[in-house]
Amino acid sequence: MRALCERSELLKGVRNAARAVSSRSTLPILANLFVEAKDNILRLVGTDLEVGIECTVPARVEEPGALTIPAKVLQQILSSLPGEEIDLALEEANMALIRCGKSEYRLLGLPADEFPLLPQVGEEIAFSIDPGLLREVIKETIFAASKDEARAILMGALFSVRGETLRVVATDTHRLALSEAPLSQPLGREVEFIVPASALKEVARMAGQAIEDVMVKGSENQLLFSFGQMSLITRLIEGQFPNYEQVIPKEAKLTIIADRGEFLGAIRRLNIVAKEDANRVVFNLSDGELVMSAESQEVGRAEERLAVDAEGEPFEVAFNAQYLAEALNVIGTKEVRFDLTGPVNPGVIKPVGGERTFLYVVMPMQIL
Repeated sequence: MRALCERSELLKGVRNAARAVSSRSTLPILANLFVEAKDNILRLVGTDLEVGIECTVPARVEEPGALTIPAKVLQQILSSLPGEEIDLALEEANMALIRCGKSEYRLLGLPADEFPLLPQVGEEIAFSIDPGLLREVIKETIFAASKDEARAILMGALFSVRGETLRVVATDTHRLALSEAPLSQPLGREVEFIVPASALKEVARMAGQAIEDVMVKGSENQLLFSFGQMSLITRLIEGQFPNYEQVIPKEAKLTIIADRGEFLGAIRRLNIVAKEDANRVVFNLSDGELVMSAESQEVGRAEERLAVDAEGEPFEVAFNAQYLAEALNVIGTKEVRFDLTGPVNPGVIKPVGGERTFLYVVMPMQIL
């Protein structure tokens, strides 16, 4: 095998594919990238057996073939080489030869035929979406997914395709985030599947680099996100996602309209004190102002007042400041609506205006 390519293009591909490489695997081959040269491209693959990332790089292929190279060392070398053209070749005993200008490196790899192939993905699911919209719906929901491995089904986000709309939902049972976006190419039927949050973080990052629509294909246990010269394949989480619609309040007893930036700033300041008391912030309404307070025996007491528009009967209720801040941080509108349903019932945060559906349900905390 021998191929020549631009160093910057190869480095970009290696960086992307290496994000799927496992640093904790007991299989040495999974610390390597699979590199295949054919048809004037270099195909780079990294995987941890749960998620796989594939990238292609334009190349002048002198001799087709494949090899594996330690991902971390390859990335470090490519980052520090001074030249621009890379000459990559396979020597005997799985030795990779890298030449760039007057620099020459030989890296010990492993046999290419030992590298686990990425699975073939069916097309029972097939739709496309604007990369910016895909990135937004992931960003607006994934923070609410559970990090508790004992609740594996909640460590992902539900993708629900309904006609021409993609709905993404994530919850850890303490809060729930829901976001919708239109599809560029509808599926034509309703389907639901759960995508691991770890994979979606990479999908959002890759979508930030994409220009054309993202093609999403899959079957009942695998899903492929295609971004032109990059693609990501992930296992889906098996099981039944909770019936989230039944926890979304239908009516509000008190509705508050507030400036998003001012609300977020006040919550963040209060959490300096509230984090010593399980992030608890108490809300009440007084003379057209939202009164928010936090108290800790170790730190002291803090209070913030915010001018708001309110409708309904006031009552006292407490919420987790960190949960509120994370939701307010992803909303892009100037104002937000906070629907409160009772002292022991969930609250709902929504943007005021905006072109897409987004809502965030947060459970109350006990007032001590």
